[in-house]
Amino acid sequence: MALALFVFFTGFYLLTASGHLYAVDEETLYRMTESLVEQGTLALPADAWGLVTSEQPANGALYSQYEPGQAIAAIPLYLLGRAVAPLFPPSAHAYIVRFFVSLLGSFVTAATVALLYQLARALDYRAAVALTLAVAYGVATFAWPFARTFFAEPLTAYLLLLEFYGLRRGTEPACPRGWLFVSGVAAGAALLTKPHAALALPFLTLYLLGRTAPPRHAWRTMPRAWPPTVLPWFAGLLVFGVPLLALNAALYGGPLSTGYSTGRLEGLAYPWLKGLYGMTVSSGKGIVWYAPPLFLALLGAHRFYRQHRAEALTCLGIVLAHFAFYCRLTLWNGDWAWGPRYLLIMLPFAVLPAAALLERASQRRVLTSLAAGIIVAGVVVQLLGVLVNPFWDRSRIYDRPTTDAERDALIEARYFSPPASPLAVHTRLLVARVREWRDRVIVPPNTAVLTGGFTTPETDPARALFPRWTTGAGEVTLHSPAGQAALVKFTFFDLRPATQRQGEVVVLVNGTPLPTEAVERDNFSGDGQGWTYQFTVPPTALQSGQAIVTLQSQTWNPHAAGRGELDERVGVYVNNVEVWTAGRPWRVRDRPDLLISRAIGALPAEPAPLYSWFNDEYAFSEPSYADPLHHLVDHWLWYAAVGGLGRTRTLVWSALYGGGAILWLIAGAVLLWRAFGPALVVARRDQRKQSHHRRMSPR
Repeated sequence: MALALFVFFTGFYLLTASGHLYAVDEETLYRMTESLVEQGTLALPADAWGLVTSEQPANGALYSQYEPGQAIAAIPLYLLGRAVAPLFPPSAHAYIVRFFVSLLGSFVTAATVALLYQLARALDYRAAVALTLAVAYGVATFAWPFARTFFAEPLTAYLLLLEFYGLRRGTEPACPRGWLFVSGVAAGAALLTKPHAALALPFLTLYLLGRTAPPRHAWRTMPRAWPPTVLPWFAGLLVFGVPLLALNAALYGGPLSTGYSTGRLEGLAYPWLKGLYGMTVSSGKGIVWYAPPLFLALLGAHRFYRQHRAEALTCLGIVLAHFAFYCRLTLWNGDWAWGPRYLLIMLPFAVLPAAALLERASQRRVLTSLAAGIIVAGVVVQLLGVLVNPFWDRSRIYDRPTTDAERDALIEARYFSPPASPLAVHTRLLVARVREWRDRVIVPPNTAVLTGGFTTPETDPARALFPRWTTGAGEVTLHSPAGQAALVKFTFFDLRPATQRQGEVVVLVNGTPLPTEAVERDNFSGDGQGWTYQFTVPPTALQSGQAIVTLQSQTWNPHAAGRGELDERVGVYVNNVEVWTAGRPWRVRDRPDLLISRAIGALPAEPAPLYSWFNDEYAFSEPSYADPLHHLVDHWLWYAAVGGLGRTRTLVWSALYGGGAILWLIAGAVLLWRAFGPALVVARRDQRKQSHHRRMSPR
């Protein structure tokens, strides 16, 4: 079952991945991986973008403030990305390598889901209860959105949970003591990944000592009995603990120092009660809203305590320690991220007591319905964090022209004002972008579309549609409800030399030239070059809901005529197209396929523009643009489609990666059915028999 869960959720997380980095924290960890592979050192390139460095460089080199555990774990994925990158254009190499490195969270979170199932089974909960608990954690908490990131919290949470599981298994009478060694190794690896793991270690150590303590009547023999029992755990701790102490001494000046302000606990100045409110129930960062299964854990906490007192106290201690520390932290919110990022480390321990309620819910229909409703609500909440990039909200605040006071007010409202909560903002953003791209693919009424006969605009196509040349017959398709006349106005320049200016520019509606008297012509430049043509398209021409208006002219070659460098045959130079109905202006735009193909622009080659391409919507879409452009969803398939990789390469890449993820998903589903299906069939059969006996028994 654990293997099936790991395979299934790996496929699920790979399929729903974003495939990019979100923050400079992740970029720094990526650079550490890159330095380890390419240079064999943890020293960072001094000229790299997006580094979060220690305040005290060691030996003249630049080092990250983060421990290297996450960077080391990502080395296999970096090597895989480096091997795949040559199959793509050189401009996409930076993206491809980062794509694979960003997938570490998918594997780690899937392993956490499987391990949570194993832990619940080790605590003697039924397979169905453990499975429900694991699935609820995997899809109904903010563990899912964070599986798409390269933050260190998912790996830290997994390693601490592995330590807990190893302590439980290693202290059972019939289990090998090797689990204690594994537990110690996991503890050291957690510290090597994120030093904040030390918040959980005292409680896990007390759990170990409590599980291995001799009976009360034998406490006199405790000094002789205890060391051999706990020695494997301490031996495992030294595997990563000793290198970590040596690394800290070499880089940060002392074995207990870290890159976080050289080991001093700075930034613990936030009002504790305000931080507690913010991290628990506030609309912007309250953990109960971003992890709804915690309601089940709260309801089952007392029952869990009665069943497993030592485990309950350990989980409670870990949860309280994280709240006590992070509620005082100035950056308690862990922004910009979906939910309270720092609390992800203790999330598996906080969710575990829900197993007690789920066990009871299997016997009571009301509790079953409650648990199902809470899990479904959690899935809906996480979808908002998966489909919408949290940094799109950030760019709306930081990249708009606001004063510092206004910006601070917007950020504060994001945490404590329900209308400005990410839950509400992401909902509005998702709806707005679906509508925006729906209108790009499906042309709305009262829209004029440049469907053919126009060259590329002279300026950035994202900024303005005009000016642009026709190729002799510029076609504009009018989309309007039947029976409404449309007033059309062309503003253009006939830049041909006077000696070549032969033949009048003609307007056609549905292929039929308009009579001369039906077109109001104005030579506003007075020299025969600048013109406005204004005319009415009658309702009869729009009976089908569409009408094609063509601006037809003779073609010429500006370069051959000595009028510029453009060496191709073109018609008139269109400065603007305007359409009205009953005095209301229409929207004028390019045809849908052009809008989609050039919607965002190709993937940049350099790290800083690449970061902005994914996370900063105003980097490629200014509010002043004629047609603002935004990413539809925060998903790898969307980025592949609009990244300018080429149609063939995009299709092959999407098929290979997406197909591989789907195969993982199917394999996991098959394994799940083989492990759990027969028991489920038997249980349903017994349930039907019992129901039948109750109906047939005499009253």
